[in-house]
Amino acid sequence: MTVIVVVALYISLIKNHINALLAYGIFGAALSAIFFILNAPDVAIVEITVGAAFIFFIYLIAMKKVGKIKVYYVLTPYLVEKKQNTLTGFEFYIIDKFVELKGLEVEYIQVEENEAIEKLEKDGDVLIGGHTNTGEKNIITSKEILPTKILSVGNPKISSYGLFEDDKDMKNDLENFNDDFLIDLIRYKYLLYLGKTFENNEIGEYKTSGYKFVFNSKNEFLKEEFDEFIDDLKKNSQEEYQEMIRRYIG
Repeated sequence: MTVIVVVALYISLIKNHINALLAYGIFGAALSAIFFILNAPDVAIVEITVGAAFIFFIYLIAMKKVGKIKVYYVLTPYLVEKKQNTLTGFEFYIIDKFVELKGLEVEYIQVEENEAIEKLEKDGDVLIGGHTNTGEKNIITSKEILPTKILSVGNPKISSYGLFEDDKDMKNDLENFNDDFLIDLIRYKYLLYLGKTFENNEIGEYKTSGYKFVFNSKNEFLKEEFDEFIDDLKKNSQEEYQEMIRRYIG
């Protein structure tokens, strides 16, 4: 009985779906043992075969079918990068840790910024890659995963690659920022790394903002689970969170 109570509490509190399913199997086996001890072997057999084994595999098959998500990513300096054919970066670390915790299978697909939202709405689950704000109707954004600032260079008429503004156009080529524009802090840092100078333009703070993950509106539950995850990471794993910022962003 103690095992049943402990396992039941564990199942109700655990956030990892696979671990919860394994615990459910243990719960069914323990319950079957109790039935056997209480001289009900027929009920014990039914419980172990149906309650513990059959239902366990039904849930496992169901999780395999719905437990795979499609993550679209836009290559973004420091946040989502590809080095030696391997994805890395701060945002990739965050999403990879999340799917591992939830026991989800994930397919990562690279997209260009100008097609990212359309693909996400069509058949994607999550979009990552330095997004701060969106004006789209069929998508939702997570809580802030990293604070940032939006800078104005000169007299802004366009926005930077990856920055969504309802009344601005998007520019895709980081190499050709010669005019006035808006840009987020990380991409500005990358331009400086490339050796860009802005001697003829005044640089000021346009607004404070934050990087967020973008979810398909059909995945409200997944977005809520991610929000809980990022809150927990910031609150209970503050050292790890800060270490990842230092490692990938500096």
